[in-house]
Amino acid sequence: MSDRLQNFIQLNELAENIHANGRRVAIVLEGRDGAGKSGTVREITRYMPPYAYRVQPSFMPSKRMMKSWLPEWKKLLPKKVSSYTKSRLASL
Repeated sequence: MSDRLQNFIQLNELAENIHANGRRVAIVLEGRDGAGKSGTVREITRYMPPYAYRVQPSFMPSKRMMKSWLPEWKKLLPKKVSSYTKSRLASL
């Protein structure tokens, strides 16, 4: 078995464990446009069960939100494994 497939199996087992125990995990990917964030999300979620994750796309933050962005994002935190991309936030 290849190392890559073994990593996907371990990731799947981790996601199942997180889901089964009611834990929450947020994976934040930050980078410029074209940096490969979407491809990374696609690779991470390829073998994960669909009920175990949610992808939350980023949005253009308001000036008010930029002053206190963490409470705004906290509202979006998952009850399961999620990944966030925030290239727009990184470019501001």
